Amino acid sequence: MMTPPMHDSRRTGDVSGEAEISAFYLRHYPQLRMHAHGLGCDPHTAEDAVQDVFLRLLQHDRLRMLATLPGQHQQASLRLRLRCHLVNRWRDARRLRRGGHRHFVPLIQQDGNVLEITDERTPTPGSTPRLCEQSLHDALQRLRHELQPGAWQRVRPFLDGDETPGPHPPQSSATRVALHRARQRLRELIDA
Repeated sequence: MMTPPMHDSRRTGDVSGEAEISAFYLRHYPQLRMHAHGLGCDPHTAEDAVQDVFLRLLQHDRLRMLATLPGQHQQASLRLRLRCHLVNRWRDARRLRRGGHRHFVPLIQQDGNVLEITDERTPTPGSTPRLCEQSLHDALQRLRHELQPGAWQRVRPFLDGDETPGPHPPQSSATRVALHRARQRLRELIDA
């Protein structure tokens, strides 16, 4: 069987029938397979990649447009599509392994029960709003005794929770630092 020349520069006619599609495929397949092999693919992966490129062209009805180009442009376009396809395959194969050595636990267990995920914002079981309010009040009282009277007067309007109708006065940098430290200490007192 004689194969047509590899770089056919004449224009190809309408690729609508099976014979024309087969001729187009047979004309470009060997070069593309060798190009994929030159890019580092093993022979089987190279064949699969070239077939995937032609299948995608056929599915998206791009074969007719490609067949109207001169032969060297056909080959350049096919090589570019093959290269992009191989890069996408490599990217997708790596994406599956991005989890590293982490272990993923399914939410539905083998016995059919659904694994509940606790959220740190949800109250702990057994805590009531009244108990939480009392612990906050106690922590505020302890913080008041720990801070200097001037520092307490500076941060109290922001910590008490009684919202005044008007806006708070602008904060100086010393007030912001004192407020940050007071809130941090208040969290520690509530956790304890």
